[in-house]
Amino acid sequence: MTGVMLLVLISLGNWQMDRLAWKNELIATMAQRDQAEPLSIKSGADLKVLSRRDHDFHPITIEGTWRVDLEQYWFATANNIPDGLAHRDRVGFHVLTPLALSDGAILYIDRGFVPERLRDIEARPQNLPRQIKGILRWPDERTIFDAEDLPSERTWYVRNTIAMAQASGINSYPFLVEQTAPQMGWPYAGQSRRVLTNRHLEYALTWYGFGLILVIISALWHIRAYRRVNA
Repeated sequence: MTGVMLLVLISLGNWQMDRLAWKNELIATMAQRDQAEPLSIKSGADLKVLSRRDHDFHPITIEGTWRVDLEQYWFATANNIPDGLAHRDRVGFHVLTPLALSDGAILYIDRGFVPERLRDIEARPQNLPRQIKGILRWPDERTIFDAEDLPSERTWYVRNTIAMAQASGINSYPFLVEQTAPQMGWPYAGQSRRVLTNRHLEYALTWYGFGLILVIISALWHIRAYRRVNA
């Protein structure tokens, strides 16, 4: 039992060390791309050459024609909170609006956060900038903890732009643009998380520490048992 438990604790520590390496690489990539010159996206040809490895978190500028009639809504909480936002309004949706480029290519723009009471277009101003500054993002995959999407209600729990496009009868890309500059009114952009917590080394040392404690306790137990037998 001690051996099995020790293997489990060491495995958990090693897993956290792998997570530490991944997080360090991600933070370095974000810092590097924050300083990169923004890409100017003008057509579908510019979009086709983009890759997650080379362009995730890369800043861009883009402009086109908004398709507000095909807006979709991703359930989320506000990361960047406007001054004076009531606590009850910190849960709502990110507004994902298709943008049609000059050649007809369509890309989703995450325009930012709106409280649930302002989800409907009629409840808020259009607030549509002509030129968008943002960062390219490849959304996370679905996990077992995510609720089922409701395409008929335009409600999503994972930012799956391909599924959103299919539900709207259009074609899009597996990535999107997160609008970075907050603006007056809603949606409130600038929701991208730019500072990531990194406590994986602490977690790894905790698991390894538990393993060491287990070994010490096991050794003391065997020493005590040995003394009893030989008393």
